[in-house]
Amino acid sequence: MRYAIMILALVGVLASPRPAAALTGNDLLERCSKDGEKWFWCHGFVVGWAQRQRIAAADPKAEKYACLPTGAPFTQLMDVLIKALKNHPEVRHKDAAILVTLAFKEAFPCPKN
Repeated sequence: MRYAIMILALVGVLASPRPAAALTGNDLLERCSKDGEKWFWCHGFVVGWAQRQRIAAADPKAEKYACLPTGAPFTQLMDVLIKALKNHPEVRHKDAAILVTLAFKEAFPCPKN
């Protein structure tokens, strides 16, 4: 019985999920440049980032990385991201979340107060 418990514990440890490697700009460009399921994944990634920025815009204490234009469709934001990733292949190995932030910060800078 004791061996069965140890084997089950070992199987549980081996079957447990491992942290995924960070998503890079290369991964993001590949997903955003495809049709179908990968395109929808990219769309969701951009929507999530943009919604976080719009929430931050309503909070005067929140850090604003970019000032997205009101009414800009998410497909336009995806175009901006894809353009930035294609124009800067030297940084595509970096974390996708950082590259998205930099792309939108460059395209839609916030006015200086």
